[in-house]
Amino acid sequence: MCAESDPTATGAAAVDIGLLEEETLPRYQDWRYYPVRIGDILVNRYEVLGKLGYGASSTAWICYDDEDEDYKTVKVCVHDSGITLRMSTANQGLFHLRQIKRDFDITGFTGHDHHCFVFEPAACNIAQLTERIDGECNLGLVKWIVRSTLRALDFLHSEAHIIHTDVKLDNILLSLEGQEVLEKYVESLRNDFPRQKTTDSGRVIYESRDLEDLGQGRWHLPVLADLGEAPIEAERAEARAREEAEDSTSGAGQGGEVSSEAVAEDDREKAAVQKDSTETDSGEDIDRDGAVEAGLAALEM
Repeated sequence: MCAESDPTATGAAAVDIGLLEEETLPRYQDWRYYPVRIGDILVNRYEVLGKLGYGASSTAWICYDDEDEDYKTVKVCVHDSGITLRMSTANQGLFHLRQIKRDFDITGFTGHDHHCFVFEPAACNIAQLTERIDGECNLGLVKWIVRSTLRALDFLHSEAHIIHTDVKLDNILLSLEGQEVLEKYVESLRNDFPRQKTTDSGRVIYESRDLEDLGQGRWHLPVLADLGEAPIEAERAEARAREEAEDSTSGAGQGGEVSSEAVAEDDREKAAVQKDSTETDSGEDIDRDGAVEAGLAALEM
């Protein structure tokens, strides 16, 4: 169930701004996208506050979670898209995949169903960072990002039997520590309403907006995201998930159990990267923020 806004209403003055956001994508079809509106309340819980991004298979929104009383990212898939795989594992690669907190389905005014995923908000993706790079690469940070991505892929290939066919900088995210930066982000959305346009079907397309400074200073861990285009052996995966659920009492979901040793190892790596990113190869002190951003330039896949 969703409290859906009037499709003819607008939150800002309508202007002719040409193709916007997902309209610019190849093979774009308006009817496949759910008509999310700022101000909507999804499944009586998630209030839509602004648009974070878009892609061929979904749009992403910053929402306020009325039950948890914090901010979440809700990814709304296009019609006939979205897979949820639930399984328990000791493979630490799961720790490097974006974890689903919850999923649900909603129906738009066109009558089409759309699958939705709820995540903890991320700070940014690596592609956004490389656009701002102006300096030398930091080897420690590059190794950290690559190692995390390889661990995620190992889990997908060896246990989930999923091939991620779209590993690129846009799909590697930096998770976010705390929500203070999100408070400022939401306030900026309220003070400066994003551009928008209304399509012939009545769906409103909003312009997405990045976090201020891409959440720099609150980055946590690199995680691989967006399996929307990944082929999956559905029947085998479902059977494997059922077996895991029967054999384990520790819980399920993409947020399943990961060993404390794996978490501790990542914390050590993170600390090492943070230390390494404050020094040049010659040991001279440099600006940490500049080093962190610069270190991501070499991660081109």
